[in-house]
Amino acid sequence: MSKIFKRSNILNPPRLFSNPKNMATAPDSSLKESTDMSAIKQWVEARGGTPATVARTNKPNEIGILRIKFTDEQVDLKEITWEDFEKKFKEAGLKFIYQEELKNGNLSRFFKFVKNRD
Repeated sequence: MSKIFKRSNILNPPRLFSNPKNMATAPDSSLKESTDMSAIKQWVEARGGTPATVARTNKPNEIGILRIKFTDEQVDLKEITWEDFEKKFKEAGLKFIYQEELKNGNLSRFFKFVKNRD
C-alpha cells in the first residue's frame, strides 16, 4: 500500500461512499471540492444530513473521525454540532469532495473527506 492510501484510509476508511446505491455513478467529472463551511452545511442539510463522528473513534474531549449522518439507521455515528464539526474539519486540514447530482438528475449523497494539500 502506498503512503497516500494509508493516510486517506485513516481519514476515510474503505467505505468511501455514503450510499452504496451511488457507487456506480459517483466519481466522475461532476465532483466538486470545498473548504467553505457554509457551502458544506448547505449541501449536507439539503440532503437531510447532519454532522457526525464515528462514535468508537471519539476520545474524552476530542472529536473522532468526521462523517455525515443521513439516517437514524447509522447507529455507529454520533451527531455533533456544526461548531464541533468545523473545529475538527479545520484542525485535521480537510477538504470536502462532493457531487451535487447523479447522472440521472437525482440529488447525490456522494461525499468524501480528504486531506487538503493546497
